[in-house]
Amino acid sequence: MFRTDLPIEWLVNVVHYVLHGAAEENGAGRIDTTDVAGIVTTTVRSILGLPTT
Repeated sequence: MFRTDLPIEWLVNVVHYVLHGAAEENGAGRIDTTDVAGIVTTTVRSILGLPTT
């Protein structure tokens, strides 16, 4: 179930920012390439109101 308390446009933009942020952090060497997918998945699921497990 997706959250309904925030506009979908906002949620899409926040996910977009997370993806760009992850790419920047990875490029700067602050997030290891092998960790990016898990970090992004956990973050996006929490933003959208989905269970993380």
